[in-house]
Amino acid sequence: MLRHLRVTNFAILSDVAIELGDGMNVLTGETGAGKSLIVEAVNLLRGGRASADIPRAGADEAVVEAIVEVPDDLAARIASVIDGAGLPRGEHGEVFIRRVIQRGGRSRTYVNGALTTLARLAELGSLLIDLSGQHQHQGLVDPGRHLEILDAFAAEPALVAAMAGAWTELRRCDDEVQALGGD
Repeated sequence: MLRHLRVTNFAILSDVAIELGDGMNVLTGETGAGKSLIVEAVNLLRGGRASADIPRAGADEAVVEAIVEVPDDLAARIASVIDGAGLPRGEHGEVFIRRVIQRGGRSRTYVNGALTTLARLAELGSLLIDLSGQHQHQGLVDPGRHLEILDAFAAEPALVAAMAGAWTELRRCDDEVQALGGD
């Protein structure tokens, strides 16, 4: 869970620090207040692409920093990714992420103070930070996603995998029957 976000020299934002609490956090404000810039900054912490014009006018670089609390159910997986990359572990079940974007679009990425790759950040960021946009709820009315949503909510992953395997086998058998000219 994202606990602290600091954005410095990012487009029109000179220095913004946000402390986030438990549960859902909502960003509201007038048009042009910088809400989309905050969302873009968080996306950069998930490994998103940085555009060349991100640094604020007159600044050589923009900096986005975050402290992310690792949920207990992801602790082993996050530790495995961090250890596998040779990165230092964070303190108190937290991960510190820092992304520095230079004018021109080049960037440096740090996890717990150590330089790392953007691919590693994307791997960690997708596990640690869940970002929902203003129209994301529209996926709920897409019939093509209903089974996926129901499975994620109600079923055990092993049961879903077994069902997918059985469905694949049934389709294969049906294809064989069709190839033999049967019904």
